[in-house]
Amino acid sequence: MQITIDEEIYPVFAPIGPLCQYSVPPSLPDTSINGITGTWNPGTINTSVAGTFTFVFTPDTGQCALPDTMDITIDPQITPVFAQIGPLCQNTTPPALPDTSINGVSGTWNPDTISTSVAGTFTFIFTPDTGQCAAADTMQITIDEEIYPVFAPIGPLCQYAIPPSLPDTSLNGITGTW
Repeated sequence: MQITIDEEIYPVFAPIGPLCQYSVPPSLPDTSINGITGTWNPGTINTSVAGTFTFVFTPDTGQCALPDTMDITIDPQITPVFAQIGPLCQNTTPPALPDTSINGVSGTWNPDTISTSVAGTFTFIFTPDTGQCAAADTMQITIDEEIYPVFAPIGPLCQYAIPPSLPDTSLNGITGTW
């Protein structure tokens, strides 16, 4: 009688990750690259917590295969940080919205420019470029209504009379120079 002893096979899988926290994870494969079927414990990838997690693959019975493990890393999500813009005065030239956050997250804004033609508070949404573990962010920018200074009238004055000083502050609280 001849007895054949098959060599134990290690299942081979393509690595998964690193993944971004809160991203939609891929499914764990039911079959290895080298044809071993089985199940995973845990059965799904949860990206709600950052860290490195070990997943154990147990081959189905009847295969000369050994269990295997895969470590999957979930990178923490970065929140872009920006210096607050504003408040801005109506009808003034606004600054450009930054392409990159203070902490290095690049992306785009919607809307992509600030308009100061209308007074109010407006929401600008920052969407990070793909490939970064970064969250979208918003910035509220206020455009203050244009205010005209109000002064009490001076005069009429008599010729050669000593005139009063011009006020440094208007009646409605605006400071400036003449």
